[in-house]
Amino acid sequence: MNVIELARESGMAVILDGRIGREEYQSVCCSLSALQRFADALCAATVKEYFCPVSPHTVGVVVAKQAIAQPASSRN
Repeated sequence: MNVIELARESGMAVILDGRIGREEYQSVCCSLSALQRFADALCAATVKEYFCPVSPHTVGVVVAKQAIAQPASSRN
């Protein structure tokens, strides 16, 4: 998931503040409605990533996440 791309698609202005070595420092500016669109897009992307793995290699990760998320009493 590319958070910067989600921010841009939501209408946020992404500003490169600086670069030190390999690290980039960025800021975002937006309206409240753009912030809401970003939050909605982030939730949708998180659900899609969690429940709809795109590669066979992530299936084990999803199963492990689901097992960890279940309380110990419900695993018996």
